[in-house]
Amino acid sequence: MSKVLTKWLAMMMVLLLALSVLAGCGQKEEEPQPSEQGDGEEQQQTEEAKNYWDMLDQVSDSSDLPDWTGKKLELSMWQAHGPGEAELKKSDGDVVTPEIFRVTGVKVDADESFDNGGQTADVKLGMLAASGDWPDLILNASMSGGLTQLVENDKLYDLTDLIPKYMPNLMKKLGQDVLKQIADGDTRVAVNGKIYGIPGGITEQTYPMVEKSIDAQKYAIFSPPQDWGYIWVRDDVLKKLYPDAKSQKDIEELYMQKGSFTKEDILDVSINSKDDFVKFLYDVKKVIDQEGLKEGNQPVQVTYGFAGVDNWGLFTNLTSWLEGASSGNNYFTYYDKKTQKIEYMFKQPWFKEDLAMWNKLVRDGIVSKESLIDNNAAAKDKINKGLYAVCYYNTIPDPAVFKSQNKPYNYRKVYLNIPVKYDQFVVPAPLPKSTSNVAIFKDSVKEEDLPQILHWLDFMISDTGEKLESWGPKSAGLWEENNGKRVFKDKDLEAEMVYGEPGDKWAYYNLGNSWVTGETEKISLGWKMPFVHWHKTKFNPAYMYDRQRNPNEANTYFSLGFVEPIKTTQTKPFNIYNFSDFIPEVQKAWAARQSFEDAMLKTLAASSDSEFEKLYNDFISTVEKNGYNDDVLAKINELFPKYNEAYMQNLK
Repeated sequence: MSKVLTKWLAMMMVLLLALSVLAGCGQKEEEPQPSEQGDGEEQQQTEEAKNYWDMLDQVSDSSDLPDWTGKKLELSMWQAHGPGEAELKKSDGDVVTPEIFRVTGVKVDADESFDNGGQTADVKLGMLAASGDWPDLILNASMSGGLTQLVENDKLYDLTDLIPKYMPNLMKKLGQDVLKQIADGDTRVAVNGKIYGIPGGITEQTYPMVEKSIDAQKYAIFSPPQDWGYIWVRDDVLKKLYPDAKSQKDIEELYMQKGSFTKEDILDVSINSKDDFVKFLYDVKKVIDQEGLKEGNQPVQVTYGFAGVDNWGLFTNLTSWLEGASSGNNYFTYYDKKTQKIEYMFKQPWFKEDLAMWNKLVRDGIVSKESLIDNNAAAKDKINKGLYAVCYYNTIPDPAVFKSQNKPYNYRKVYLNIPVKYDQFVVPAPLPKSTSNVAIFKDSVKEEDLPQILHWLDFMISDTGEKLESWGPKSAGLWEENNGKRVFKDKDLEAEMVYGEPGDKWAYYNLGNSWVTGETEKISLGWKMPFVHWHKTKFNPAYMYDRQRNPNEANTYFSLGFVEPIKTTQTKPFNIYNFSDFIPEVQKAWAARQSFEDAMLKTLAASSDSEFEKLYNDFISTVEKNGYNDDVLAKINELFPKYNEAYMQNLK
């Protein structure tokens, strides 16, 4: 071997040895430290210090959390509530779900997710069972019996012991007692005492019960106190009857001056009984006739009897107040403190008298007969044209329409100063309730991935997650913070998020806009788990801001509930539909609700007293055949004391 070759080989050996030493040093430096956590989740992160769930109490914003370096999960979700989205929306500038994915390594795959596709949840469940092609998650199970069928067929993970272990923020915010309250009787959350659905989206009415720091006056923008009964009246007509009564403009100006109202401010029109109310309607009719009020070529009418949906507005949200029952009791069932039982309201003699009263008002031309056959679109069109002088409940006129058209009038609240008959009726206090429930399928999700998924859901429920969902991360640059107060940089985005002004910037960034209910939970926008319904938490911009008074908010604070709180009672609900998951006959009766509504509505169209009697008897006969009978009521009353065991003493 030549000296040159020998020298070359020696140099190569030295070089290879050096490289191997360097490589060895590099591997030793990057070697991960063993985790002390166990249960598989230690495989997802290399160091305990980098577990984001251990850092949530130490950061002020999600941007301060490290990137997830473990396994990435993209999950399919079945949105099981309602028929489905008519139009899928996309958030082109989403700053929220990418940040959640960055921190947790989990997101919902919108392309692989689906809703009920125009079917009912029960039909969709049957289709999935036939195909065996289950998603990873189910959101808002609205099938008959909630999650019961899936649990009985061993399709869902039991999360009873896993939630306390991997969802500390949910447990801290709800507490074990409230979690039990939510789960008890809600088959979308629990079946046979075991939790399968993670509860989120608690109602804004009960949020102050679990979040003690809430300022009730500020939070009233989302959840004003339980209110008394009222109607909406055209203020030009009202002024003819009560010259000293406030117009809607007067109410708004008074709010801008004072920010609140006294009882005397609110009760400037005297309607103190059912007889007063009926007289008021006849007086309105006289004003309309004397003034010859029209909108275009169409004569203005006093009011309507039907708004194209059901009888709930007229009878639960108006007539129940006239009877001193409050809208906490409906024409199907109510709890009677005198009989100490749940009763059918529609069978009570006084309810028959109320039906007869409304029928007479139709026959006298006070209630529009044409309204009894209008669909919802036709009813809303007439209401927003000012064609009814008196409106009620959820078919209220849109004040923006009248302002935009420079109408010389608007509609204002007129309260029914009719006391509740507390000796007979119960006004239920809101109990903690979940509106957004997530369950996990065994066939699709590996057990080893459960900790990561539960931590992901818990992150969204945490204070850090709530801030992220309402503001976006600091890294997105949408807001600035001075002296602990956040302010949006973009005034249009501020107007949408803080004051509920129309716009689409919130959707572009995929922020949880509490003013656009029904939109913020859409899978297609980039789903995020809310702790409170529609993200109405203490971190919501509308709550956190030093908001300027806005005349559009006057009606929120022009409320008798602020100055004369209603006496409420803690009890589980006694509405008939609350028993449909437990009593098959109730489920069958509730499924036949439309025939109930139709037969009841017909009584209002009777042309004489004798025809009313016939139509009323037909109504009772029809509903009894469909399951609203004494046998079913007896089963409800047998179950209720057990179902409501914790609160029965309150009903004495």
